[in-house]
Amino acid sequence: MQPDKSETPSHLPISIMEIVRRYEMSNRIDLTGNKYGRLEVLRPYQTNAEGRLYYTCKCECENETNVRADLLKRGTTKSCGCLKKEAEALSAVTHGLTYTNGKLNRLYRIWQNMKKRCQNTNDPNYKYYGGRGISVCEEWKADYINFH
Repeated sequence: MQPDKSETPSHLPISIMEIVRRYEMSNRIDLTGNKYGRLEVLRPYQTNAEGRLYYTCKCECENETNVRADLLKRGTTKSCGCLKKEAEALSAVTHGLTYTNGKLNRLYRIWQNMKKRCQNTNDPNYKYYGGRGISVCEEWKADYINFH
């Protein structure tokens, strides 16, 4: 009678990947109750095929999401996605004058480059403007509409 091939005899060596997976499993720290960015870790969710652990987290905006533990600990994932949406909303067009026919508006480019020459010490032309004490008035610096 032949042994069942689905069972791995204990005397056979295990793969390196299995050793690594077992090591990682034994050294896991429970993140439940910790807060990472806007996310509070509620409970372990599941482990994927590679052995990576996911946690169910609750965001400050009340959404729940499942996040890989290593991304939480590294700070890569800080919210359910609401943080990115808020950042995009803040960077949205405020005056509608930045682009004309899909191209950066000529006057807007002039305004940007003027500020860069006067404020950015890494700009190659800074020495001719900001380096000589030339500056942009506060009214123009703060708002393109005022310059326009």
